Amino acid sequence: TDIERYRQWYIAPDIDLTKIKTKSKFVKAALFFFNSFKFPAPSIGISKKGVEFNWIHF
Repeated sequence: TDIERYRQWYIAPDIDLTKIKTKSKFVKAALFFFNSFKFPAPSIGISKKGVEFNWIHF
């Protein structure tokens, strides 16, 4: 094929909301619920083209 292929690596934070300490059972349940969803976060992309910063990466 004529398409140039290369590796890309992305580094981004993965926040575990269940690690937030709280005594409220409601807040614990809400954090557990929202922890199942992954929200866009900033990331750093590394490839042979160089390093790039992405404000929001899905």
